[in-house]
Amino acid sequence: MSICNEDAIVSTVIPDDKKLSIPNQIELTGEIWDSIVAEGQPIGLTDQQRAELRRRRAAHQSAPAEAVAWNEIRRTKSEE
Repeated sequence: MSICNEDAIVSTVIPDDKKLSIPNQIELTGEIWDSIVAEGQPIGLTDQQRAELRRRRAAHQSAPAEAVAWNEIRRTKSEE
């Protein structure tokens, strides 16, 4: 459930005739995220996010040998 209307925010901040390119949207998103982090406020998790983290931790604890390191994933993806 969203607490705000994203379309209204986007149309207020960025008029339709001034749409940003995908790279510029990504850059803007990064800048917004950086400003949120700079506030120093803890970013809480939803109940669903906590449940997912518990599920993933339990899955890892029950079969740790199935884990794949990030560098292995990156290597595999770069070979594709």
